[in-house]
Amino acid sequence: MSESISKAKRLPYWDTMKGILIILVVLGHFLWDFTTPEHPGIQFFIVILYFFHMPAFVFISGYFSHSSHSRSIESIMKLVSAYILINGSFILADGFMNHNMNYIVPYYHCWYLLALIIWRLTAGFMTKIQFILPVSILLALLIGYFPEIDNTLALSRIITLYPFFLAGWFISEKKIIRVFTMPKRKRFLIGIEAISCAMITIMLAIQNFHYTQDALVFFPYQHMTDIGGRAAVFLIATLMIAGIVLLCPSRPLPLLTQAGENSLTVYLLHRYFALAFTEIYPPESTLKIFFGATILSLFSTYILQTKAVSRTLNAVITSGAEFLTPGKKCQQILVKGIYSLLLVSLLMLPMAKCAIQAYTTNQPAEDPIYRVMTTEQQNKYKNAYRILFAGDLLLLEDQVKNGYHDSAYGYDMMFDYTRKYIESADLAIGVFEGPMAGETAGYSTGNFDDDKMLYLNFPDAFGLAVKNAGFDLVTTANNHVLDKGIAGAKRTLDTLDSIGLTHVGSYRSAEEKVANRVRIVNQNGLRIAILAYTYGANYYEEDDLLDGDHSYATSLLVDPKSKNFKRVKENVHADFAAAKAQHPDLIVVLPHMGEQFQDETNDYQKKWCEIFYENGADIILGDHTHSVQPIEMKEIAGKMRLTAYCPGNYANIYREYNGDCMALEEVYVDRDTKQIIGGAVIPMWTASALNGNYRPLPIADIMKDEKLREALTTYDFERVKEAAKHITKVMLGQELPIDAIRERLYFDEKGFMREPAEPLRLTDEMRSSPFYQIVSRADRVCFVGDSVTEGTKNGGYGWYEPMAYTLSGKITAFAKGGETSKWLLENADEIANQDADVYVVAIGTNDIRYRDKKICAMTESEYVSTLRSLVNRVREHNPKAKFIFIAPWTSTDGDKNSRLNYADKMNMNKAYSRALAEYCAEEEFLFVDPNKRINAMLRLYPDSKYLVDFIHPNSAEGIRLYSETVLLP
Repeated sequence: MSESISKAKRLPYWDTMKGILIILVVLGHFLWDFTTPEHPGIQFFIVILYFFHMPAFVFISGYFSHSSHSRSIESIMKLVSAYILINGSFILADGFMNHNMNYIVPYYHCWYLLALIIWRLTAGFMTKIQFILPVSILLALLIGYFPEIDNTLALSRIITLYPFFLAGWFISEKKIIRVFTMPKRKRFLIGIEAISCAMITIMLAIQNFHYTQDALVFFPYQHMTDIGGRAAVFLIATLMIAGIVLLCPSRPLPLLTQAGENSLTVYLLHRYFALAFTEIYPPESTLKIFFGATILSLFSTYILQTKAVSRTLNAVITSGAEFLTPGKKCQQILVKGIYSLLLVSLLMLPMAKCAIQAYTTNQPAEDPIYRVMTTEQQNKYKNAYRILFAGDLLLLEDQVKNGYHDSAYGYDMMFDYTRKYIESADLAIGVFEGPMAGETAGYSTGNFDDDKMLYLNFPDAFGLAVKNAGFDLVTTANNHVLDKGIAGAKRTLDTLDSIGLTHVGSYRSAEEKVANRVRIVNQNGLRIAILAYTYGANYYEEDDLLDGDHSYATSLLVDPKSKNFKRVKENVHADFAAAKAQHPDLIVVLPHMGEQFQDETNDYQKKWCEIFYENGADIILGDHTHSVQPIEMKEIAGKMRLTAYCPGNYANIYREYNGDCMALEEVYVDRDTKQIIGGAVIPMWTASALNGNYRPLPIADIMKDEKLREALTTYDFERVKEAAKHITKVMLGQELPIDAIRERLYFDEKGFMREPAEPLRLTDEMRSSPFYQIVSRADRVCFVGDSVTEGTKNGGYGWYEPMAYTLSGKITAFAKGGETSKWLLENADEIANQDADVYVVAIGTNDIRYRDKKICAMTESEYVSTLRSLVNRVREHNPKAKFIFIAPWTSTDGDKNSRLNYADKMNMNKAYSRALAEYCAEEEFLFVDPNKRINAMLRLYPDSKYLVDFIHPNSAEGIRLYSETVLLP
């Protein structure tokens, strides 16, 4: 007996199908944030799921949207109501929690509501256009080439998935009935065939295309060939939809059918559960994550599909729709009030945010406080095995010519300021990016972007300069390796051999490649295997480098979308097998890849790094982009691994692309355990004298070397400050100002960590000062205060730090930026719990500046009274505690946060200081007023020498001045 399938009548068949898909949607969102290289199984599952689950859901939506009811004003307004309610809740949460709101980009899953509104409003008209389905498919494929059509108003997904909505719209009831009248065995076999074909296509698509998360949700293409990947998704989705339609049972099934019946409720509310899961669930093994996500997604679906939840949400949405629909009364006053409040909040929140920002202008901003290296960490890094890596060592046309002096070429000066780092490394590696083919072959032509054909060729003197600089090994795998043909590539290796510089990455014969593609370095106690690769060679095709006459010349990587990808991946696997056979302590990979002048890594780089780590790499030191790129350090398969994507050039300009920003990268390895413990970045800037050659200058040297500073202009220094911020932000993920730059910027798996401030060089006068006599004899000293003590605005360098490191006792601090004397009194018990022998209290500046009686001591007498109460409270816990008070810190007339003019502020500062001095004399406490000397120095030198703004000392000269001045007021 045939079953009658009707759009008007609710049948279990469609609800069961929707139930299957909604559970997959929920599971996909539970797993989405765990789609990382550490969990390849989840990545694989998500890719397969996203190939079909939303297209199938859209197809069903299109089928049911053909009815007049689904396109009615009531139905559309219910979708609008749901969008305002759900998306509005995310806007408000983002606004209050992250101080960020986006009104034109839907949050999370809310894009689908917006899509349904647009699809239902337009489909009736669009389906009257001849050939609209194939046209919509073509448009969906081409739209990826327009990056401006992105997730704004969900346009990219709305347009791309429109064909599936139209396909559902066009499916007639008769065609569905024909499916059900088909013999069950035939229906089953065809359904299995469709899904089998889909799975085969999936395997082929994954092998030939790289699917990022952006690609899976149909964002704009990253590469020209991505259109093929999207076309494959369309084919897979079509086959899967056919299989699901044919195989879906028509009888009710537990959970699935009711979940489908209430799929809108499940869809609207499940994301809250998924977000909570992502935040709470520990990132354990793939199996545990998958198991937890499956159980909790089923549980949340079960809760949300209940009639009680569905009816409640439907009542709210319906009432909201009635409220939003003109000419209709709201049936629920409470819901009307909620929607009114929500709408007003969405409109008023930007103004409220501005008001909050205006109010908090006088309040301290949250500033980064850098982690400080412990003494144990300092010792570990000091004693570790150090691998140094420098970026592209190359000479463009003008660089070659600028090295010609006195009838000879010379390039030693390019290493004047970096030689100390290179020579001192246990293993120093460079990228020798170009041939030494001899003078008769013609030296480098072109300086980049000058309309000349760019062919590199270096004088032999450059190779000798690299060797003399202290490099132990260079990689010759790069895109310029064959700029002067195979003869030039071979001569390069002969020349490197003659000067005694070890190399890897290019070869003179197939036999040499087999023998030397794994370079083993036994140096200073570690046995290291090194592999080198390049993405290609200029003027040569991929196939030439794999199968041509010169296929032995270098080791190749290819785009994951290339037809040769599988073959090249197997070659890499064989290289690693050969490396492991040598039983090295570490495997280091040197890949020449990435997009030029891009700060962010691309999918090509990420994919190959995944492959290297899957094969056993410990360290990946990449190059080629001529720009600095991020450094990552994380545990993979129970072992710490380090990826440095690119340190930039060694010495070049390209200033419009930040090409004058570069670094030396260092990796630190424990000599005993052979484990990676961290790394360091040495930030540099390329100087380019008119009469000389490019040379990189470590930014720390620019800050300290007076002779070097004399050679730079103020314009140069402004650029150096920009370079410091750019390098640190990109490489370390932490933008550092120029005063925070040290010789080495250390990091570990948790990110950047600073060295302690450089200790003061104490003079006899400093040692004999009353202040030092008291604190140096104490077993425990606690520095108490506000932002100057906390180190606000300078990364956490408290004013006392240079002096504190000369003390033998235990040092603690209790301070918070922007606070006043009343705040200290409120926290007196916690201060007392520091159990210090001596408390050094520096507070009061903000009492004067803010002039808010709720938080400030408004007069000098109230100020002293507050500090007196603080002392008494601390002494109740620690009767023998001693106190040293420092006058409220001075500030300049650039203080925009003060409610007083500069003259009144300074007069009040003096009045508070006098009152504090009198109190200290009365109690026989030491009182120190450093402001006279600080003001004198600020009159003699630019504020920027010592301050980061109007009051806060910088982390170099500033805190040193403050420490010295407290010892010698």
